[in-house]
This record gives sequence, structure tokens and C-alpha cells, in this order.
Amino acid sequence: SVMALAESMDAFLSSPVPVFPPFKRFNCLSSEFLADKTRPRQAVPRHAVFDLCQRVLGEAVALEGEMGRYLSNLKLRLIEFARAELARRKQERNVQSFDDLLLQAARAAAAAPATGGLIESVRRKYRAVLVDEFQDTDELQVTIFSRMFADGQRPLFLIGDPKQAIYGFRGADIFSYLKAARDVAATYTLTENWRAVPGLVSAINTLFSQAEHPFLFPEIAFRPATAAAKVADRRTPFVIWYLDSRKVREDGKPVNSGDCQDLIANAVAGEIQRLTRAPHDPLPAGEIAVLVRTNAQAQVVKQHLSAAGIPAVVCSTGNIFDTREAEEMQRLLASLADPSDIGRLKAALATDILGVHADEIAAADREPDGWEERLSRARDYFQVWRRQGFMPMFRRLLAGERVKERLLRFPDGERRLTNLLHIGELLHQAAGENNLGMSGLLKWLAEQRDPSTPRLEEHQLRLESDEAAVKIVTVHKSKGLEYRVVFCPFAWSGSSARGQEVFFHDPAADRRLTLDLGGEDFALNRRYAEVETLSENLRLLYVALTRAKERCYLVWGGINTSETSALAYLFHFRDGGDSADPDIVERMIRALKATSDDDLLQDLETLAARSQKTIAVRQLPEAPLKRARSAADDPATLCVRQFTGKFDRSWRIASYSALISGAGADGDAADRDGLR
Repeated sequence: SVMALAESMDAFLSSPVPVFPPFKRFNCLSSEFLADKTRPRQAVPRHAVFDLCQRVLGEAVALEGEMGRYLSNLKLRLIEFARAELARRKQERNVQSFDDLLLQAARAAAAAPATGGLIESVRRKYRAVLVDEFQDTDELQVTIFSRMFADGQRPLFLIGDPKQAIYGFRGADIFSYLKAARDVAATYTLTENWRAVPGLVSAINTLFSQAEHPFLFPEIAFRPATAAAKVADRRTPFVIWYLDSRKVREDGKPVNSGDCQDLIANAVAGEIQRLTRAPHDPLPAGEIAVLVRTNAQAQVVKQHLSAAGIPAVVCSTGNIFDTREAEEMQRLLASLADPSDIGRLKAALATDILGVHADEIAAADREPDGWEERLSRARDYFQVWRRQGFMPMFRRLLAGERVKERLLRFPDGERRLTNLLHIGELLHQAAGENNLGMSGLLKWLAEQRDPSTPRLEEHQLRLESDEAAVKIVTVHKSKGLEYRVVFCPFAWSGSSARGQEVFFHDPAADRRLTLDLGGEDFALNRRYAEVETLSENLRLLYVALTRAKERCYLVWGGINTSETSALAYLFHFRDGGDSADPDIVERMIRALKATSDDDLLQDLETLAARSQKTIAVRQLPEAPLKRARSAADDPATLCVRQFTGKFDRSWRIASYSALISGAGADGDAADRDGLR
């Protein structure tokens, strides 16, 4: 270790230009570090070099601060330049964005006189105004509506639920809603729940009544709902699965969030399998939803459901070029564009599209003419592609290699086939629009698959048939929808604010949206941002749980990074707190880290006891799934049905010349209007 330090110092000092920051562990040679690490009653090592290293460290800290301020200033100048340059270019090209429409409407409303002109024209046109989903408004929209209809002569209804304000990433501003709500003449609240069964409504009431401020901000109040439906159900409507970290890790430490995803997804698939295959009153798969936060989580759930033979669709906005089928298509086309390359042909044959087993490929290598027949077919596809274009070749390959039948044998075959056909359409479109030959089309496909290439909306994944399939959907996309049974397996996501800049609503400036690029109060403002993230996660949790009509499943336990989650706040945080406390997230971390698995479970059982039997706490199921048999395991013998019907030949489409020549007559046809 000492030799490594010496070598690093030699490299540092011999550099022809100053090196910043100093090398890793440079501080180990500073006088303060050595004094701190020296044992009691031992002499502290002293040398001029150690003092010099201490001075260099101090200068490095000061330089780092200066460079940080310079970088912040550079970012600010870039924002100002981009804003001005974007406006100039849009004006030059005569284009407008949706934001421009709002900006211009707000400016026009602010500049217009109260009588005459724009404002009076709008007021004349609309005798009453109802603004729905108002919790997703922003400051500009509030300005427009306030200016247009602030005279009080016509009714203005602002309809929204702040508990469901979850679209901050799209520019929605919950604080604009809260400011507008303070200024209205009257407030009316709907308290009846017409979606869920009474037991589920009661369970959600119990959960969100745990904290004095369940959404952190006192202005976002939770009022217990009453169920409009009076349907009784003997089954527990709200189930919490507890993941005991001691069963996963011997040291009892929190489970890594990545490691527990497969455990949880397996439990979800097993329970859905049980519900859909129950001997009495099985639940249709199409009435079940699994709500996730990310597309990666959606894919994990989809894989486990497919393995269990449960039809499922991912209602996501993933990109078609990020799929397995895009990768396999690239390998396949590379082989067909060079049909004499046996190495590329082997790679293409090993794809699921062509589905040749490894033992068949190995057997072909052992035979003198083992590759001749396959090379001949590859050359045929090459010739069709070269002479007729991509799409005729693609269609011939689908039929000749029985690709559709092969892919549909997989548990997720419909998804795979949908992706493959979508990629084929996009390749055909690109070849036609850009006049691309083989090499050009291969280059285009490689560029689209490059992660650095911007993802376009027209390249989003298409939905396969979802009528009888479990819906795997993000919480954001689920808003406004409902399902009989809902699983929320990953609601334990944390609320940390990362990055070198943070957005937050400054409490010292009437909650005005503020960007901190690294100023003097950056640490404090980061904590404010974490409080806002926690509040939004609480609202996301509320939206997720209220999608269910009959039953909802949650997962909780000792999971790493879950200390700052919405569930941690509702289940375990008893110190009180609201948005005025910027340290609430830090206090949650300290409190949860000091809580044992037994204490976590005890808090859940206390909650269940208060719920009047509407909440049940159970261990995360570990039973192995009954794996699905694929069509390849048990191929069906197909036969053609014999047609025994009769065609009605009393009418047909024919030419005039055929009619006058008698060719269109049918003397044997029955008289349909004859007497019986």
C-alpha cells in the first residue's frame, strides 16, 4: 500500500501539467490524516512533505469550489443562450410549440383590457367553464383562467384531486393548483367511492389515516371515503406480502433491490396462476393488472408470467429497436446480405426466428456437404432481396421458414411476432423512403439500435392482443383505469434526489419553481427536492392502490433503498413531519435503519389489527410455479375439416355479355320465392 502511494505520488509530481483533482488516497499523506489515524500514546509522523500535502489538499478544496461555481455559471449561460436561440430559430422557421401557445395566451390575457377585445370575446362565448384534471395544471394555465374568468359573473369550476397529481415530469405543478385552490369562493368534495368494494375502501382509509399529513403537505388533505357499493366479500381485499430479509440473506441485512425483483415477480406469477386456475370461480386474466414504475420492472414480471403460461401484455412505451427481435433481425439480415459467410449463417440460424438447435449446427459441420442446402436457401433469399426488394424477401422467408408458427410456440409468442412484423414494416418503409439497398438498410438498422440514437414515437412498441391477458402497466399510465385485482409489487421505490442540479419549489419564494445548479444553499435545496419527491411517491401510491375494484396486493420488507419510500413513511414513521421539515427524509433513513425485521413486521400487524379485517399480512409466497408446457413440448396433430355445406348459386357477379349469352343463368337453382 505504501509502495502504491509512492508510485502515485511519483506520477503526480512528474506530470508535465498540473493534475486536478489529486490522485485517489492523496489525503493519506496529509498531516491531518496521519494525526487522526495515529493510535493513542504513539508519536504522530511529522515531515515537511506531509505539511505540504495538507496545504495542497486545502488548495484543491478551494479550487474545486471555484470550478463548481464556474460550472454553475456556465450552465446558466447555456440555459439563457438556448432559450434565446430557440425562440429565434422558431421565429425564423415560423413554428410554434405547445408551450408557445400557452405563453402567448397568457401574455395576451395579461395585456388585454378587462372590457372589449380578447377577454370580453371569450366571456361572451362561454357562459360557464369547467376545467377537468386541474391538479395537473401549471402557473401559465392558472394565469389564463384567472384573468379570463375572474369577474365572478359566470361560473368557473376547477375540478381536480391533488392526491392524484403525478405528472410533474410533464410540467404539471401541484403548487399552482394549491395556490388556485386558496383563492376560490367555495370548495366541494366528493366522498363516495363508486369503484371499489367496501372492504377495500376501508383498507385504504386505514392506511392513509396512519399519518397526520399522509401526503406531507397539509394542503393535500386525505378525507376517508365511503363506498357507494354495498357488496360484501368474505375474502380479504387488501393483502400485504412481507419479504423477510433473513430468509434471503444470512446476515439479515436489507435485500438488494435488484436481487429481490425475481423473488417478488415469481410470487406475483404464482398468485395470478392460482387466481386464474381456481376450480371455483376462476378470475379472468384480463381483469388483473400489475402496476410497475419502470419498463425494466415490467419486463421482469412479463418473463415470469410467460414462464407460468399466463397471457400478459406490457402496456409500455418501450422502443422496438431495443428488443430481442431487433437484435436477431440484424443478425439475420447480415447473413442474407453475405450468403457465402458460414459464420454469419450460423449466427442467423441460432436465432429464435429460424430456431435451429445447436446440435443441428454441429452436425452440419461434421458432414462434407452439411451446409450446401442451407447456403443454397440463403442465396435464394439474397437474390429475391437484390432483385425485388426487402419486403418480398421478408414475406418469402416468413413463409418458407415457418417463422410465425415457430414464434407462436413460445409463451410470449404473440409479443415476439408482433415485434418482428413491426420491425419488418419499419425496414420496408426505410428502404422505400431512403432508397436503401442491402448495405444501406443494414447500416440504418444498426444506427436505430445504437443506444445513443434518439428514440422516435413511431418506433414505440405496439400492443399485442390484450383482451384475455394480464395488463402490466406503469402507474402513470394506469391513472383513470380500473381492474378487479391489482398487484403493486414494487411500490417500495425510494425518494432520493440525485444529480448536480435540483428542481424544487422554494418555500421562501411562495413555492416558486426553482432550479439550483449548485449554489451555496444546494444541500438544503436538495433536501427540499427530496421532500417533494417523497410527496409525489405518496401520491403515486394512492393512485396505484385506488385502481383496484375488489382486491389489492402490496409487497414490503427489508429492502435496500426503501427507507425513503412512500410505504416506509406510512407504515413506520411515527415522528411526525410535514413539508416544512426539510430533514424528514434523513430522519426516515435513520429511523428505518435502526428498525429490525421483527419491528417492521410488528408495525404491519398493528396496521392489520386496526383495519377491521380488511388488511391481511402474509409472508411472500415461495411456492414454485407450475411451469407452462409449450406447444413445442406437445405438438398438436392438425387435420383439415371436410366441407359439407352447399353454395347458393342463384346469384353471382357477371358481365353483361355473359348474361345475354345465357352463361349467367343457372337452371338448377331453386326458386327461393316459390310456394311450400
